[in-house]
Amino acid sequence: MKLQTKFTFTLALVFVAALVCINFLVNQTLSTLQARTLTEKTVQLQQTSKRYIMQFNELNVTSSLVESHAKQLTQNLSNMYRQSVALYTFDGHVLHETVPATSQLLQQNPLPRSAQLLTLAQQNKASYLVTGNYLEFAYPIYIYGEPIGILHFTEDYSETAHYYSMLHKTAVAMILIIFALIFVVIFVLTRRISTPITALSQVTKQIAKGRYDTPLPLASRDEVGELTNAIDEMRATIYTEQQKQTRFFQHLTHELKTPIASISGYAQILSDPTLEDPIFQVRAAVAIKDNADDLHSLVQQLLRITKAELQTRTLQQVDVLALVQTFTDATGSPLFIEGNLEELRILFGNIIRNAHLHGSDVVVTVDTVVTISNAAPPIPEQVLAHIFEPFVHGNEPSSNGLGLYIAKQIMDAHNGAISFTYQQGRAVVTLDFGNKLATTV
Repeated sequence: MKLQTKFTFTLALVFVAALVCINFLVNQTLSTLQARTLTEKTVQLQQTSKRYIMQFNELNVTSSLVESHAKQLTQNLSNMYRQSVALYTFDGHVLHETVPATSQLLQQNPLPRSAQLLTLAQQNKASYLVTGNYLEFAYPIYIYGEPIGILHFTEDYSETAHYYSMLHKTAVAMILIIFALIFVVIFVLTRRISTPITALSQVTKQIAKGRYDTPLPLASRDEVGELTNAIDEMRATIYTEQQKQTRFFQHLTHELKTPIASISGYAQILSDPTLEDPIFQVRAAVAIKDNADDLHSLVQQLLRITKAELQTRTLQQVDVLALVQTFTDATGSPLFIEGNLEELRILFGNIIRNAHLHGSDVVVTVDTVVTISNAAPPIPEQVLAHIFEPFVHGNEPSSNGLGLYIAKQIMDAHNGAISFTYQQGRAVVTLDFGNKLATTV
């Protein structure tokens, strides 16, 4: 499953769960608000209606007076509150009920009175009940401790119920809109992230197939852009290394083909039974031996390269001056580095051997850097430019062009730098190790 699909699915689940929770909280909040409002409203209704009854007939209110004036009381209270008002005796007998003419709902669809409210009123409890579009409220009337009766109010609650319903729908709609906007923004952002990642994935697959010219998406100024640049650098590095390998094997094929062809040619001539030239036979034998020696030297160098790449490297403290002096005379001060002794033997052996083989007057000095120089004929600029690449040499028949290539690999493994210059008739190799331990005079 793609990253964007996973993220979108997870985000959708989180949003649905959040919406359910928020909808529940909104319902609870509105229900609490509605209950508080109804409680305040019914308490106020009870207080004002009771005050009116007490003021009725100059406070001489008795149960008999209430029963005899039930119609007048219910009509007046109904007109005052625009509600249906019913007056009961305390034992639940209806004395009179007045329905306001202004309420079509109460006129056309009268609600049967709740027996539950009357029972609670007989138990000296005021209570209300919301049934659809109706609000019922009943409470017992006591005047100076004497039970006078029960008042029952029925109100058209449709507008208020509609108000709370619309309030709930509006709140939910606003939450849905906010969540939808958040979802869209996050979806767009994740798409902006996942799209280039998908494109980079396709590019890496093409690179794996050797198609290094596959265009990369435009790099942005974020982590994805850094990843794009890193993949671009990786692609360039892989391409460069592949080109190096290709050139290496092309040169290797050439270096192998020349002595093999020479050996094969001389061998065919020597196998001719009619050949009776002893001088040529000696010359052919020498040529075959020389070419065989060249092949042996080449194979030895290739084995060194392979060994350096495959073996587990063991590092130790090495006295460079003492090591160099095992190959040739050297001057300077002791230089201690942390390195692989076998690799360093190959390094100095190759360079010093080449200096003696291809030049004269070899001078080696050891200080903070190691310098190996020798007198040599001019070296072409083209050779100098590629001196550390494999099989690069100045057409010397005794050179296979791997010595400095191997030296460069060993110096890289020791975090060092190697340079080759030609100045005033001398070839100069400078070795600067990056892992020096100490230099003493």
